[in-house]
Amino acid sequence: MLSKESNITAYQTDGQLCSETDWLVYPISINVKDKTYKAALELTRKICDEIENTLKISQNLPCSLGLLDFDTTYKTYKATIALTQLSKDSFEVGLKQYAILKFDSEGAFWEKSEIIASVLDALVELINRYRTDKRVNVILSERK
Repeated sequence: MLSKESNITAYQTDGQLCSETDWLVYPISINVKDKTYKAALELTRKICDEIENTLKISQNLPCSLGLLDFDTTYKTYKATIALTQLSKDSFEVGLKQYAILKFDSEGAFWEKSEIIASVLDALVELINRYRTDKRVNVILSERK
């Protein structure tokens, strides 16, 4: 399950997936609530580090894959963060982040599809590790 919502497309690109697809993004929304901003931010950063490590599955594949740098815009995608006080002793860090997948060249449809699916499986596995942590909500989708 990608999130508590249903019917979510967990990637975005500029058209239908096909053998000519040369890039796509996986939008990742991370929301962490804790007793201080610092604690929420530290856990958010830990989750980002885990995502970055998860994305290393692309090594030796005909593509590049990584989280979007905070000082970079890719197409119309830009990582953003919001810090919100929810109550007297509850604080939230909301992070919109993107994993960017760029294929090295045009390739076979099934090879690209397998890479896309492998990335999704790895991200879902990581996200599922946080399902029981009441402080954390991570989904493969942009929050509106």
